[in-house]
Parts: sequence; structure tokens; C-alpha cells
Amino acid sequence: MSNIELKAIKDLAGMSFYIPNYQRGYRWGVQQVKDLLKDIKEFNEEEAGFYCIQPLVVSKREYDILKRIKEEAQDLATVEHLLKGSWEVIDGQQRLTTIYIILKCLDAPDYYSIEYDTKNIDLNNPNDDNIDSSHINLAYKTVRAWLDEEDIDRSSYKDKLLNSVKFIWYESIGENVIDVFTRLNIGKISLTNSELIKALMLNSSNFENVNNINAPKPQEISSEWDNIEYTLQDDAFWLFMHRKEYHQPTRIDYIFDIICKHNALQLSSK
Repeated sequence: MSNIELKAIKDLAGMSFYIPNYQRGYRWGVQQVKDLLKDIKEFNEEEAGFYCIQPLVVSKREYDILKRIKEEAQDLATVEHLLKGSWEVIDGQQRLTTIYIILKCLDAPDYYSIEYDTKNIDLNNPNDDNIDSSHINLAYKTVRAWLDEEDIDRSSYKDKLLNSVKFIWYESIGENVIDVFTRLNIGKISLTNSELIKALMLNSSNFENVNNINAPKPQEISSEWDNIEYTLQDDAFWLFMHRKEYHQPTRIDYIFDIICKHNALQLSSK
């Protein structure tokens, strides 16, 4: 079951979004960020009405709202924020994060919030602590530089972004989020083999009947995964394994290529 509608960026005000650890990290580069900025700039509201962004696929996160209000609310604004709920992002996080960064550079950093189920991701203080945060930092610098170079009227640009840029809002209701995520991404070039493997490994159904307190938890697996990828990004380490040129977005794919080549998991071809 699903609910589909159009939502302007202004309609996301006060909402909370959660990026689960089964997804790939933020990977937009300089050109992708500039293309979005330019598209919004050149969009003519009088001719087209609104600028439509690709779907933002979400699922409402379940939690006890009244309990959270009792434990966390200190003012009316917090109560209103909690009543809007939290939304797990199944698809569309690249644009959602980029628009957050643009809003930050337009002095509206807290328009909506994004929580990443991974380490060292702070959208208000981007840095190069890991590969995801490094890409976010690059996007932040790109937006700042573009706004200065294009001599943008920031007030009118922000007004256009909030009112005339709209997501196709696709709310998944009662569906397994991993199934939706996999269905959306099968056949897309943007997801590498390793990212699909990660999504399958972190599927919540893998942990439903695990009673061993020493068994690894999803957050621990995700953290270890990020540590491996971060280490592989260090050329001093990488060059012991492979020449510097490698054209996959994530170097951890090379590890899985080796495993498959030698059939280390002893998988049948049938």
C-alpha cells in the first residue's frame, strides 16, 4: 500500500528524516550538486509552475509519540516536531541531503532534520572523518562557492527553492522497507554490488530471532563496514592490494570481487 502526492520543500518544515544503515552513503559529486543548483536557478515558475524532483520514498517510523513527548518535550515547538513523526528514507536521500546543505548555505539549516544511522555524520559540521562526511563536506563547499560565483540573490533563490521545488512524496505503508529498497534499486547503475550486499546483510529480518547477546548488532556491522571502506580509501594501504586506478564508487567492491572469483563462499552455480 502507498500514498503518493507532491510536497514542496516548505512542506517538509519541522519533519525528521532517518537514513538507515542498509543504504549507501552520500555520494553526490561536484557536478551533480552544481546541476541541481543550476536547474533551480534557471527554472521559470511562470512557465512550468513548479520544479519536480524525483521521488522521495519514505516509511513512517513507529514509536510511542506520547512517551517521547513526555520524556523529551520542553516546549511547544518540540511537541509539534514530535507529532510530525520520523520518516525512514528508502530512496531519495542524495537529493534530500543536498537540499538540506543548500538550505544551510542559505541560512536555513534547521528547516528539517536528517539523522544518519552511521558514525561521524553531522550535517551542521561537515568534515572529512569518513567517506560519507567527506562527500558532504565537498558538497557544502561546492554550494558555498557556486552561490558566491553566480552572485545569487539568496532571498529569492531560497523562496523559489521552498515554494516551487517539489518532491514526489511516496509513502510506503505496511511494506518491508528492504523489499521496497531492493525493488527500487534493482537495475540501477547507482548501486554497486557491495551496496546491495550491505542492504541484504543489514535486513532487520536477519536479527529477529538472534538470542546470543554476543552476536553482532546491525549498528556494529555497519560501523565495521565503514571502517573497512575508510581504510581502503587510504592510498598507502590500497596500493598494497591494487593499482591506484579503480573505477567503482566504493573500493570494498574489490574485496567481494576476489571472494566471488575464488568462490570462497563455495556457492553453487545452479
